[in-house]
Amino acid sequence: MGAYKRVDFSDRDKQILVYLYKHRYADFTALNIINPVSITLYKRLEKFIKFGYVKKIDSINIKIPVYAITGRGKHWLAQNMPVEFKKPVLSKIKTSSIYNFNHHLLIAKTGALLTSRNIDYEIDLTCKAQYPELKIIPDVVIKKDDGLIGFEIELEYKNVSKYAKKLSQLQTSRDIKKLIYLTSGNPETLKKKIMQIDRYEAGGTLEERLIRNQTKEKIEYIKFNEFIQDIDKYLS
Repeated sequence: MGAYKRVDFSDRDKQILVYLYKHRYADFTALNIINPVSITLYKRLEKFIKFGYVKKIDSINIKIPVYAITGRGKHWLAQNMPVEFKKPVLSKIKTSSIYNFNHHLLIAKTGALLTSRNIDYEIDLTCKAQYPELKIIPDVVIKKDDGLIGFEIELEYKNVSKYAKKLSQLQTSRDIKKLIYLTSGNPETLKKKIMQIDRYEAGGTLEERLIRNQTKEKIEYIKFNEFIQDIDKYLS
């Protein structure tokens, strides 16, 4: 690609690069939340791509383009931001199903909404490094003064045993004060399923096996679209 020209980045440019590093990849819709003027965003992405900081990835199975940070973009962050950037960059999208891809994009959309509000957060890919003591790894985690709030994005409802395991993990993760399920379907359907669970048979200890009502009461159920439309209400 030849010699790179020096590029001066604005604070918004830096914000987008950090966001792409954290999420591995995102679509234009998510990036547009961070930079809500589409024409300006197109110009930013063109600049990133032209000078080798971002790349556009296409996939045979995925019909929309997504954007990912490059090695040069990661190197720039490591030289200019006061945090470590050790994760390898994405070479191609490896997703076992379109469900996983869509799930990732909704996590990225949630992250973009938080980024646009300058709210620090972790996602499933970064949570363990930041909070190694947590037994549960939510899709998104934000830190409040009185503890952590976790978010789980549910496109499809799982079998009861998987929710029982999640309840057991929530029960033994002391710092999680609330877990919010963001659903694409009827939240009451999921709530009814989870409220009936009273044990996790695979738990190694009594604390992990017997699910208390206090644990289930730490969960809220919200339609994803309603959360997006009124996110500030649910972050309080």
